[in-house]
Amino acid sequence: MMKPRIMIADDERAIRSAARIVLENNGFEVVQACDGLEVVAQLKKQNGMDRPVDLVLLDLQMPNCSGEEALQQIETFLPYPKVVLMTGNLLYERNPTINIPFYSGMLVKPFDRNTLLTTVRASLEAGCCKSAGSLANG
Repeated sequence: MMKPRIMIADDERAIRSAARIVLENNGFEVVQACDGLEVVAQLKKQNGMDRPVDLVLLDLQMPNCSGEEALQQIETFLPYPKVVLMTGNLLYERNPTINIPFYSGMLVKPFDRNTLLTTVRASLEAGCCKSAGSLANG
C-alpha cells in the first residue's frame, strides 16, 4: 500500500521540518516547498507523474508568491486540488478576505501534532472541499 504523499509549503523552515517529522513518523510521504513559486513548479512536474501529491499544506503568507496566488495558478492545471490552508493570522480563520473557492481544511499556526494529524487525515478522507463561504461562516 502506498503512503499518502503530502506537500508542505511554508517559508518557515522550522514549520516544514516539524510537520515533516510528524507526518513521516505517522506513515506519510512528504515533499517540501519554501514558497508559492516552488509549490506551483513541483505540482506541475508531479501532475504528469504516476504518483502526484495527495494533499498540499499551503501557507497563505509566503514571499515571492503567496499561498493564495499559488492556488490560483495550481487550479489552472490541477482542478480541485486537496489543500489545507495554513496561517499564523487568526483573522484569516475568523473572517477571511482571501479569494479561495475551496479548501480541505485549515491549520492555525502554531499547531500541535494531534491537530496536524487530525486535519491531514480528515482532509484526505473528505470527498471534495469546503467553500470559502463556509470558512467565513464556520
